[in-house]
Amino acid sequence: MHIEKNIKSEIVQLAEARLPRYTSFPTAVQFSDAVGDNMCHEWLSALGPSDSISLYIHVPFCESLCWYCGCHTTVPNGYDRVAIYVNTLITEIETKAAAASNAGLVQHVHFGGGTPTFLKAVDFVRIMDALRAGFHVASDAEIAVEIDPRTIDESRLKGLIKAGVNRASIGVQDFNSEVQKLVNRIQPVALVENCVEDLRKKGIEKISFDLIYGLPGQNENSVRMTARVAVRMKPDRFSVFGYAHVPWFKSHQKILENSPLPDTLDRLMQAAAITEELTAQGYVQIGFDHFALADDPMTVQAEKGNLQRNFQGYTTDQATALIGFGASAISNFPQGIAQNETHLGRYHRLVNDGQLPTVRGVKISDEDQFIGTIITRIMCDMQVDLHEVATHFMRDVTDLDEACKKLDGLEKAGLLTRSGYLIKMTDRGRPFARNAAACFDPYLDTGAEKHSRGI
Repeated sequence: MHIEKNIKSEIVQLAEARLPRYTSFPTAVQFSDAVGDNMCHEWLSALGPSDSISLYIHVPFCESLCWYCGCHTTVPNGYDRVAIYVNTLITEIETKAAAASNAGLVQHVHFGGGTPTFLKAVDFVRIMDALRAGFHVASDAEIAVEIDPRTIDESRLKGLIKAGVNRASIGVQDFNSEVQKLVNRIQPVALVENCVEDLRKKGIEKISFDLIYGLPGQNENSVRMTARVAVRMKPDRFSVFGYAHVPWFKSHQKILENSPLPDTLDRLMQAAAITEELTAQGYVQIGFDHFALADDPMTVQAEKGNLQRNFQGYTTDQATALIGFGASAISNFPQGIAQNETHLGRYHRLVNDGQLPTVRGVKISDEDQFIGTIITRIMCDMQVDLHEVATHFMRDVTDLDEACKKLDGLEKAGLLTRSGYLIKMTDRGRPFARNAAACFDPYLDTGAEKHSRGI
């Protein structure tokens, strides 16, 4: 998206709106303790042979804390706590596998965190072995891991290979040394280059980079340079996130307030600069914050209208259910969403008492499925035919007229077009897909929690 220096104030206001990322619908704001152990067990047991599933494993440990981090993670100051966690995690895997014994094939496995590569190789392999023992993991399944290049070594690399990992997502964030100091993540370019080279030598050729804009010390020129350096390493995908400043949720982020944070216009310019750099090098923009090479499966599925969203962002995964393991992990079933206990002590107690560690979530109603489909198509396709969706759900499309009125400001600003009930984001409006999706969210004003800004 090209941003003019004299951008209209209404565009800035839209960018400042506090909005969900819509990686699920209903969103986490609607989670409650109405969903617990018994309901999650029921949903797992309902999975049948025709239901494909994906698996997510959360590793809530890091060697040091990055001050921009909004994840559920901690610095363990030793490995004993991690070793205990691995044992509990494997117990949870065994318990959920028994409940979902009739589930179908697993095509996607994702290790996230925290820092999954904080695990010793033997523990990483133990977890993957437990997953294979409990579930029908396809021989060609995508097994992805998020990597902090500062913690990877030869032993851990060998562990990833032994476990069958075939995709790595590297947290690059920013290559500017001053920005790295301000956010407590010192990570020289050579370190990342060596990590990429080592992964490829070991046969892990599918590589994604994460970049962030909106951090202290960043400006339009600096993020351009980061993008240019990153492209030289030829990853097949990029995820480009706006820094989410949520100090009421993650108090350590207050440290970043010691340096000026980019304002909304700066963030818009930075996002546009990264987009320009990546697309100029042949990457195709996927949704509003992902980029992939033209022949990448994500690009192909996006062009076919088959892109999906889950708690990791955009995905090609078409699975019926996502089963999460570990403290804070989220599972997504056709009937609803279930989240594990986030507190490590309580998580251990629940699992070791033979329970599922589910403590909150939300049932998905027919209305939620209807609205969720609209939101997903806006977020994934940058357009939606409301009449088509309404027909599929046997609903009267005029039921959406009130929600459509909320789109007027976006249309006047040139961020979307409407033809009857066909809504399309413009190129300029692509970063504002969350604003358009929010117009259909009946829960948006009812949650007590706060969201991050739209851009």
